[in-house]
Amino acid sequence: MKRTRKFIMGILAVLILLSALSISVLADDVVLDNTLATDPQAAPVGFWSNSLVWNPGNICIYNYKLYRCKAVTTYQGNQIPTGQVESELYWEEIGDMVDIFGMEEIVFPEWNDDRDWHWGAFVLYQGKYYLCQGATEAGGKIDPSNKEHWSLCGYADPALCPPAAPVGYWHDFVIWNPGDIAIHNGKVYRCIAATLEKFGLAPDKYEDYWVYIGQEEYYFNIKGLIIPQWDDSRDWPFGAIVVFNGTYYMSIYNAESKILPTNKDYWAKIGLKYNYIVSMLPEKSTLNTGETFLVDVLLTGDLNYTQLSTELVYDTNFLEFTGYENLQGWVAAVSKTAPDKVLVRSLPSFNTVYGEPCSSDVRIVTLMFKVREDIPEDSINTSLSFSSILINPPAGMIGATTAPGKTITINLNQ
Repeated sequence: MKRTRKFIMGILAVLILLSALSISVLADDVVLDNTLATDPQAAPVGFWSNSLVWNPGNICIYNYKLYRCKAVTTYQGNQIPTGQVESELYWEEIGDMVDIFGMEEIVFPEWNDDRDWHWGAFVLYQGKYYLCQGATEAGGKIDPSNKEHWSLCGYADPALCPPAAPVGYWHDFVIWNPGDIAIHNGKVYRCIAATLEKFGLAPDKYEDYWVYIGQEEYYFNIKGLIIPQWDDSRDWPFGAIVVFNGTYYMSIYNAESKILPTNKDYWAKIGLKYNYIVSMLPEKSTLNTGETFLVDVLLTGDLNYTQLSTELVYDTNFLEFTGYENLQGWVAAVSKTAPDKVLVRSLPSFNTVYGEPCSSDVRIVTLMFKVREDIPEDSINTSLSFSSILINPPAGMIGATTAPGKTITINLNQ
């Protein structure tokens, strides 16, 4: 499951607001009021929208970047921050979206009930950052404690920053400690120095605090990465990833200690915990020179799979690859990638969404080898092993996964 994937929170998305045009049929004696209706004003900080008027100094998020407004935009004038000839007349890029809470030049407004708040606006309320996810009108008294209209983002006072979860998506309103794992911009990092109260220490920019350990799509299988079991002894900040009853969950809202991952208001199920293993089953374990033998490549796992790609390694001093049979699946292929390596790729014929069950052994292919005539000793052992294995589970599961492979040893005789 790639992230794809680049965001402060999973719930942040770009929403296009539509406006309606009212048409009235007027009688001749009706006096027209030519005063233009006030166009909606953007909040000082928020997601860009064409249905708002942005004023100099306003900050917007657009395509994961931060922009400062330089000149008053026109209501529905489509003066987007980038991509148009006149974009630079209205906007200047000042940073990345993920750093929004770490930039001193961005001043967040305090929430008040004197104005409308449009979707995507950021505010401060009782020392915390909130994002408007449902527009409110002035005088409506819908303050950020209302979860239907507002989403908690984090703490404005660095001294109040909670500890990060051991594994989760990076953001800068928690304190990361050595050993914590953060996912950021499609990559996985391990914290090597406490971030303390410092904002904006993004993993891809501060090597003194972070070390890269792998790609996001493989993070369930990165060596040394352990997804923590959920427990009720602590709060879980937004983006935390946990295991609960054999299933992976991600916090989509700062979840207090007693809130179970099955509570859909605070947690989202992101995939089942699963295991695969690829093994080889030789026709014989003892062979003579010049003899041809068969090796089945088998996949076993606790979920269906949609594609297997694996590379096998053998010693060319003793064995010769001669072909294959019984290859399973659509777009399946066997090819030599090096003198001593064979690549096997299988896409199940059942279908690419649901995959093919592998709770019991699935034979992917039968490979054929021949023992060389010129082995240097009367009796010697040789092995076949896997140099790489990549498995794609069915749709809805987290990305591709690596898997262990069982090496086999064969005794060769003159």
